[in-house]
Amino acid sequence: MKTLMTITICFLMLGTAFSQTAGPGPDLHLESLPGLEYQKDMRSNLSTLWTATLLNMITADVLSLYIPEAVEEWEEFADGKEEQLMMGGAIMYQLPISMVYLSKVLPYKANRIANMTAAGLMIAAVIGGGSTEPHYLVCATTEVIMMSAIAWKAYKWESPDRTGNRSHNFDLNLNPARDTYGMTYTLKF
Repeated sequence: MKTLMTITICFLMLGTAFSQTAGPGPDLHLESLPGLEYQKDMRSNLSTLWTATLLNMITADVLSLYIPEAVEEWEEFADGKEEQLMMGGAIMYQLPISMVYLSKVLPYKANRIANMTAAGLMIAAVIGGGSTEPHYLVCATTEVIMMSAIAWKAYKWESPDRTGNRSHNFDLNLNPARDTYGMTYTLKF
């Protein structure tokens, strides 16, 4: 019964997150909105995704408290280092907590970089510090999907001036006189 309730809660959270991230339907074109409204909408979407991810992380941790063996495993694993591990967990939680706010207030370029970096770090933390309990697998999968959506949305976020601030440069250098050959690719964002 607990497992079914856990899975239901995680899928409800996932559905809520994707209803926020699914983007516009076929009849709504964000490109037609003025730049400022589009920026506010993207900031709101990113902040909402961070909120849903954070709630999912908390849900996974709270549900883990109801597993009797988990407390014994924790005591054995911690082996007198409980304070340090709890501090590490608190520091880890500060990243998504701060991203809820920072996604709303950071300027465009810093916002994109912060969201992509934070999502990547948190994906690594969720996968690296994971458990094999069924409720955790469901919640961790949901978290990874939501943080991947955050990174993807931040990457695809268009520049506020609509001039295509991101540029791709591909150059092939062939200079037989100087014996220099090479290829360069740069991405500016």
